[in-house]
Amino acid sequence: IAKNPNVNPVDRGQLGLAMRDLIPTPVGDPAGLVTAAVKYINKGALKLRIVHVEGSPYDKRANYGVKIAYGVFPFDVPLPDDVSMLNNSVFIRRKNKMFIFDSKDSRKNACFCLRYENSKGRAGQWGPMISAVIP
Repeated sequence: IAKNPNVNPVDRGQLGLAMRDLIPTPVGDPAGLVTAAVKYINKGALKLRIVHVEGSPYDKRANYGVKIAYGVFPFDVPLPDDVSMLNNSVFIRRKNKMFIFDSKDSRKNACFCLRYENSKGRAGQWGPMISAVIP
């Protein structure tokens, strides 16, 4: 009876069933900061573990997923300080993300910057830039 569309609100009230909420709950904009901890897996592979840093309390609806911007830079080049210099990006909804790089990228720097995005596509601010040497 609870999922029967033929049961009207009057019948639901008489049967003591919960009334349906017809007003959609708004999804807030992401307001927290996110970063990642880097774990060295094997040659050419890095694993990022997503970590909530600060800002609003963790909200599953506002912090629907994480966008990761990343790039690979030679070891002797200064690391970027702006996310616009990171050429690649990926969106994930998990707590971990594995990055596998080519063998020619070994001993280069991989830079990452993360931000929360909600289910409506609105994005929060970018977190701190992190880097790791590709094994």
